[in-house]
Amino acid sequence: MLLTMEDHRDAYFLWQKLGIQNAACLHIDAHLDMAGFLSPLETHLDSPEINCANYLLKAVEHGIVNEVVWVIPPHIAQQNLLHWAYSELPKWLSLDLPEFNSLHLKDHRVEGSLRGARFTLCTTDHLPEKQGPWLFDLDIDYLIDDQDHVWQTPFELHQKTQHLELQATTIAYSVRGGYTPVARRYLGDLAELIWSGQLDQAQHFYSQLHSLHLEENASNKLKAAALVTRAWGLGSDHQGPAWEQAAELDPAYTVSPFDVSALYWQRKKFGHCLKWLPQEQADYIRGFIALEQNQHDKAAQHWEKLLDTKDDIARKHLHSLLAKAYKNHPDKAIAALQNTLPDGDAYREIARLQKQTDKQEAIKNFRKAIKLDPLKLDNLEAQIELAELYIETEQAVRAQAEYRKLSQLDLPGKLGIRTERLPVKIALSQKRR
Repeated sequence: MLLTMEDHRDAYFLWQKLGIQNAACLHIDAHLDMAGFLSPLETHLDSPEINCANYLLKAVEHGIVNEVVWVIPPHIAQQNLLHWAYSELPKWLSLDLPEFNSLHLKDHRVEGSLRGARFTLCTTDHLPEKQGPWLFDLDIDYLIDDQDHVWQTPFELHQKTQHLELQATTIAYSVRGGYTPVARRYLGDLAELIWSGQLDQAQHFYSQLHSLHLEENASNKLKAAALVTRAWGLGSDHQGPAWEQAAELDPAYTVSPFDVSALYWQRKKFGHCLKWLPQEQADYIRGFIALEQNQHDKAAQHWEKLLDTKDDIARKHLHSLLAKAYKNHPDKAIAALQNTLPDGDAYREIARLQKQTDKQEAIKNFRKAIKLDPLKLDNLEAQIELAELYIETEQAVRAQAEYRKLSQLDLPGKLGIRTERLPVKIALSQKRR
């Protein structure tokens, strides 16, 4: 079974339709797609809780997938692979202590567990020995480097994976949202031909795409792909006769201003981003640009304009963004975070904002965050901060109680070091008294 899609979340619905349970997924992608958040831009869809950034996490949580092998392009992890995993995985979901401690390097792969599923991080040169069956899940942004050049063709990827037994194959274009340039969309068409067993047709498609003269009977899809690929290569910015003709030949090559804007935003080409940004999304994206440029008040102004939305998911999301934008206004940041409760992350961030102004309230909110998820790494750090607050407020017995709990855990790195310092801080505070 093979499905090619524009919205990667459709992979989840295919697996669900096929009745797949407890499967191993070979996720070949520049992104993990196991985000622990809801997308405020997708709330108009059926099942909005499942989106292109979290569908794989949902597949794990719902028992469809019990093993994830995340295959990444080698150029995105230049450092030690395990250290890269330590920094990258928390960007997607909040790790708990057992998950963090499960991660280890073995045979050039990172292995461990995430949300109860076996987890492996590797490149195609170091795939696990398991032959299958696999859910083969490819996002073509995997094939493109940070300069939007094709670093590996679908043919080369197929060569490295053709020995695997596949249970179902899903291929995502990912033009939507700016993850993949329109001019690289053809990689999805090419991959579809290859993994559907039409290798000769794929080779002909590829050679014709790069030929100076297309055959007269070439398909509209091939003609459209050739037009935009050449226009992009000549520096054309998604405008002009070639792009217009391509869209007429194949509507899939119609240029979406938002997708182009998002493409440039992700690549931090803000001038190009603003040029293409549609008015209806202007304040949302402008807020992110302002935040990245450390213009916090300006970011807040953009996001405040959107608060009249009736969508609860979008409104909570905006309040969480505003909390970041109110960097220089702690009271406003606290008020924004209170609009996202009940949420462990919000309780924790409120507590941090209150540490200098209202230590007792900070203590209460730290305790609420910790109670919700005591083994989450972020909350273990909060527990250390709670112990330190107890010391500052002359509550040594409570500080010692927190230390005893923490000292029984196998804490990593800085958390372990900070915990080891607590007895000294407690002793010094008692000595000063």
